Amino acid sequence: MHGCDPAELGQLTATVERILPTTSAVAAWLAAAAAGSQRYAVQVFNTLERVALDWVERHVGFARHVAQLALGHPRLELLHEPELSIVCFRYSASDAVNAEILQRLRRTTRLIPSSTVVGGQLAIRPCFVNPHTQPADVNALVDHVITIDDELTGTQSG
Repeated sequence: MHGCDPAELGQLTATVERILPTTSAVAAWLAAAAAGSQRYAVQVFNTLERVALDWVERHVGFARHVAQLALGHPRLELLHEPELSIVCFRYSASDAVNAEILQRLRRTTRLIPSSTVVGGQLAIRPCFVNPHTQPADVNALVDHVITIDDELTGTQSG
């Protein structure tokens, strides 16, 4: 390798893979290092690190936003505080109603949250990782949950 110590290359590559585990990130860094430009490789690494950190913070923010919406709505329950980009909430109804909400979300929208059980209760568990997710998509998830649940339980919104 021109201009880059192999031990340093290995250490930086491992760091890049930890921060942004995609082959394209590693390939970009290795290409810069192999081309003999340690300075350029460090610039690529710094850019990838900023992009990865921004991406993580954005998706963590989406989970926090859902948590706030759940806490602020009288018919939603926050079952677990957000961890990274995951949040667990539910409509204040039976597990059967929440299971049906999940099925309808998957059948009738672009939303595909997973589920889990928290404290013996079925939870709707979105995990925000799609780079195309927008704030409007996050709000739509909560709006759809409320609308579907209101239909199932006969509750009037407003």
